Amino acid sequence: NIHWRIAAIAVPFTLVGAIIGSKLNLIVSERYLQIIMLALLPIIAIFTFVKKDIGTEDHFDEVSPTRQFWGTAIISLTVSAYHAFYGPGSGLFFMALYCIVLKFDVLKGNGLTKVILFIASMMSGITYAISGNVQWTIVSAASIFYIGGNYLGATIAITKGAKVVKPAFIFMIIVLFVKLAFDFF
Repeated sequence: NIHWRIAAIAVPFTLVGAIIGSKLNLIVSERYLQIIMLALLPIIAIFTFVKKDIGTEDHFDEVSPTRQFWGTAIISLTVSAYHAFYGPGSGLFFMALYCIVLKFDVLKGNGLTKVILFIASMMSGITYAISGNVQWTIVSAASIFYIGGNYLGATIAITKGAKVVKPAFIFMIIVLFVKLAFDFF
């Protein structure tokens, strides 16, 4: 469920985006990003409700090579910068945009998302480590649960498909919006 050619296009843009986002995080208040997120999340939720067929079927072969390249490049650069800068919901954004722009089904969109999140997380982690801003004991413990949760989620997504992934996606948008609003106000 991973389109490796698209992943290869995404990797260099993801690396650059992760470095940019990490560096911005070290100098800019996250308050600005919270404002942007509070505006974007309802738009994504509404779009997902209105376009119910997004991610239900794979129509990637209908996407032009130019759109494949530039869509992948722009999504990977911007969302990985967001991921490294702030983080919450980046997987949702990657998956939604890969399904909308590249017309992947949710499994392929999610599979590509996991590869790209791994790359973005590693690069931003290296950037933060170089700056001395990593709590290694917390990272070690959290990594174990992160791996376990991803394994469980991927297993459910692969076996149950879009009928489980899409409602989970909507639920996570709502939870993230509530959390951001609570933190903001």
